[in-house]
Amino acid sequence: MNSIFALSTVDDHFGVEAGGLTIANHGNERGNIYINSNYSGDGVTRVILQPTGGNVVIGAPISLSYRLAVDSSGRFDGGLSIGNFGSAGGGAPTVCRDNSFGWLGFCSSSLRYKTNVTSFESGLEIVDRLRPISFTWKNDRSRDIGLAAEEVERVEPLLTFRNDKGEIEGVKYDQLSAVFINAFKQQQRQIQTQSELLKKQQSQIEALKKLICADNPTAELCKPN
Repeated sequence: MNSIFALSTVDDHFGVEAGGLTIANHGNERGNIYINSNYSGDGVTRVILQPTGGNVVIGAPISLSYRLAVDSSGRFDGGLSIGNFGSAGGGAPTVCRDNSFGWLGFCSSSLRYKTNVTSFESGLEIVDRLRPISFTWKNDRSRDIGLAAEEVERVEPLLTFRNDKGEIEGVKYDQLSAVFINAFKQQQRQIQTQSELLKKQQSQIEALKKLICADNPTAELCKPN
């Protein structure tokens, strides 16, 4: 008769084994609890509870840098509540993803987090080349409007971001506000230039009118309104 439940010790550590389930403290990592981990021989870490800092690791490499580490995707049917984000920035209600580490945090515009700062001058030339599109989402067949990330990348790569595979993934719609600010400024300068040109032309017309009326005061142009 096969044993359904067995107690065993490995390397002077206590283990409980039952079928495919192993709960054991093994190796030199004393105080850890492994559930169906690589200790079971399949080389895959399912769940690790570490005593140091109360870390929880699920299907991911052991790391003391994270309180909770989950490999691949996770699902929270009841919603996810986060009391406080780490310092990816601060002071803004919107949330940003750090491209280097995948961290979520409040978006920041502070110069404390920036280097190699230069002025960004492009505006109307970018807006003129962007093509708004309407489309249907494949996942739920809903209609929507927006931009094609691949097209935006050809216009200005800084307005797009890539996924972990290096593929063009999306558009940085928030960053478009900087482009629009420049576009508005450029339009205002154009309007100001045109206004000054119009005033100059009006002044020239008035000067010509005076010359004409001095020689021919009875001309239709010179009659009072």
